[in-house]
Amino acid sequence: ESSPAARVRAVRCSASGGMASVGTMLAALISVVAAMDEDCHDETCRSPQFLQLHQHVQDRAEVAEVRHPWPHARGRMPQQFGTTPETWTSHKLSWSFADPAGQFHNVFAGGAAIDEDKNLYQMTFKGLYAFNLSGHQLWHYATPGISNNEPALYEDLVLGSAHSTGNAFAVNRSTGKAVWVTKIAQDLGGDCGYPAAYDGVFVVGGGRGHDRVVDGGNVEVYGLDVTTGEKLWQYAVDKPVWNLTPLFPGDGSTVFMDFAGGMYKLNLHTGEEIWKTLIKDSRGSFSDGGATLGPNGMVYSCSNPLDYNGAEGTAGIV
Repeated sequence: ESSPAARVRAVRCSASGGMASVGTMLAALISVVAAMDEDCHDETCRSPQFLQLHQHVQDRAEVAEVRHPWPHARGRMPQQFGTTPETWTSHKLSWSFADPAGQFHNVFAGGAAIDEDKNLYQMTFKGLYAFNLSGHQLWHYATPGISNNEPALYEDLVLGSAHSTGNAFAVNRSTGKAVWVTKIAQDLGGDCGYPAAYDGVFVVGGGRGHDRVVDGGNVEVYGLDVTTGEKLWQYAVDKPVWNLTPLFPGDGSTVFMDFAGGMYKLNLHTGEEIWKTLIKDSRGSFSDGGATLGPNGMVYSCSNPLDYNGAEGTAGIV
């Protein structure tokens, strides 16, 4: 199936599998499509569905008030595109942190979150840490299981998930105390997930995948009530999601990608499938790339053809 709001355009590239090359191509495509937006001759660009979503995204961008400057590794929500307003004025580090037991005694997940008080939240194998602007450790939370997934901020909560136990959890950002813990699955994939929350729903992956292409990722996507941790819905994907990064267009939905480039759009509050787009010639492939939203209301995906896994020198698809 396909949707005018999320057309997938296949482009041959000279090399794939690396986030840098895919990211460059995505940026170029977004620029091109954005430039075409004012003078679009494609029938899908003129469709009522596309125009309605495009206007809705623009409206939400104009009125959206975001409490925290960097609530997620992908930035502010909804939409999750653009840059931070801050500029780097110094090339000197203000502070640094390493595990007290030694440099190689912990693993840090990339993608910290920063709240309105300029406190930073960092996930590690040994738990979740909070630091203030000066680098002083505010608290440490022993997560309910080992986590390689990034934290996410939502109002006064820090949200996360633990891949070793299948738990999702919420922590008070001021005290570091647990607010709720919900077991969503027996375990989660060991890949690096980017669960996120918007409009009262925490979207997170669960259920480690055992696909013939690659072991890992998650075969289910869950929507949890941010306040209570109650499971609102769960959705079984066609192929495992890898490094799950739910996107929020701002129209009451969430959009995400599986590891073969398949795209899904669900109702954020019910989990009902709105549409899914599966690239026929890529369902046997693997990519650790990710989807991105453009300022034009389009969502872009990437994959590899046939059964390719992104090895250097092979073709890729955006």
